[in-house]
Amino acid sequence: MPLDKSKILYVEDDDTLREVMSELLSDIVGELHIAQDGEKGLELFEKHNPDVVISDIYMPHMDGLKMSEIIKERYPEQPVVLLTAFTNAVDLKRAIEIGIDRYINKPIQTIEQIEKPLGNIVKRIDEQKKLIELSHTLEHESKYAAMGEIIGHITHQWRQPLGVISSYMTGLQLAQEFGEMTDEKIDTAIKATQDQILFLSNTINDFRDYLRPSETPKPFKLEGTFKKVESLLGSVLRIEGIKYQFPQTDLQLQSVENKLVHVILNLMNNARDAINANKSEIKIIGVEVTSSENSVHITICDSGGGIPQDLEKKIFDAYFTTKEKETGTGLGLYMVREFIVGSLQGSIDVENKETECLGEKFYGAVFTISIPLQMETGN
Repeated sequence: MPLDKSKILYVEDDDTLREVMSELLSDIVGELHIAQDGEKGLELFEKHNPDVVISDIYMPHMDGLKMSEIIKERYPEQPVVLLTAFTNAVDLKRAIEIGIDRYINKPIQTIEQIEKPLGNIVKRIDEQKKLIELSHTLEHESKYAAMGEIIGHITHQWRQPLGVISSYMTGLQLAQEFGEMTDEKIDTAIKATQDQILFLSNTINDFRDYLRPSETPKPFKLEGTFKKVESLLGSVLRIEGIKYQFPQTDLQLQSVENKLVHVILNLMNNARDAINANKSEIKIIGVEVTSSENSVHITICDSGGGIPQDLEKKIFDAYFTTKEKETGTGLGLYMVREFIVGSLQGSIDVENKETECLGEKFYGAVFTISIPLQMETGN
């Protein structure tokens, strides 16, 4: 967004200064709104949602500092510029505490005095908006890519229970044709079918929870989180001959569970891809949990041979991938870190090292996720 497309609110009580500044600003900005004091400034701010607020300090009814304080309390990221010579140390201290973004010294005599600092602020706003848009775009792309992958996993998960149901129905049909139908056979078939239907239903619930865009921290048991991951991925791992281990734990968290499921599922999928790509003789993915006073640490290791040293610093970059175009989006580990840092208030580290799990020693990547047991909600 260039300066000539920006929306500016200018607040000044002095008629002469207001007229001069209005003429200067109207030549370089896209939309200009003018107020005579802080009260009117607040009213116009709420009405027009300007990109930048420019204000004098000393005004009747409500001064510029009070107006800025109210704006910053409601919208901490809103850029505010004060026009001042700051002859009062108390006012300077108060402005710093409020978080004023820029000070421009009076008197304003040339357009350059105002154009350059305003241009820098508007450029910064534009870059922040683009970063937010990129983050949202990447999250949506990641979610769509994950949906396709999970649907494939569900297909594998459903094959066995559907086969079991079909087998029992065929058995009942044959028993009826040969006159061997008994109450025991019917009860057995009904019980087995109900069990398989429950499994199918739970898989759908896990899929729905995984895709639900909730950001609200809620209490949940970590053991239940691992069961959801296993429901979505376990069948695929078993088909590919990959052994895996989830720890038994009674830890309870106050966090965003579907984000954590996404993270663990993604890291385990990456481990699975590494094992298959390297044709590892030992096929193992291990998960361990430890906790400190305020945090839980989830470690995921694999026998995939580790991350090449020259790629370790790039794996969390957006769109970076070592996979073929048809199979890799490059969004996985980038979104993993975004979810951990942004949504789960945690951190993630990775290293290559030798590990022991399920009675085997192997060398591979080890990811460690650290997140708070109790998320801060900001309330």
